[in-house]
Amino acid sequence: MPTNLTKLIFYILLTLSPFTWASEPSGAPILRIETGMHTAAIRQISVDAKERFLLTASKDKTLRLWDLKTDDLITSYRVPIGAGEEGELHAGMIFPDGEWVTSGELDWR
Repeated sequence: MPTNLTKLIFYILLTLSPFTWASEPSGAPILRIETGMHTAAIRQISVDAKERFLLTASKDKTLRLWDLKTDDLITSYRVPIGAGEEGELHAGMIFPDGEWVTSGELDWR
């Protein structure tokens, strides 16, 4: 059972953490050319348990799902983006059954 001191330390660390809370994405459209491949560094790769699908998360602000048997791009997932690094994806995971994917933007600065 956490003590009051433990709770206080956790609260202080949480409020002083380097994480920034997400703000509303810009309402202005940002046009992007669909190349059918990543145009920046791939940060993480994930494969489902049956090795059917490959998921890639990239600094180009896209998450892409590939068919491992044919090497074809199945779909691209896009998150709200902004100028600079806003929207870069640093993590992506496909669930073992291949039914769900998830991604996140992690900033440890």
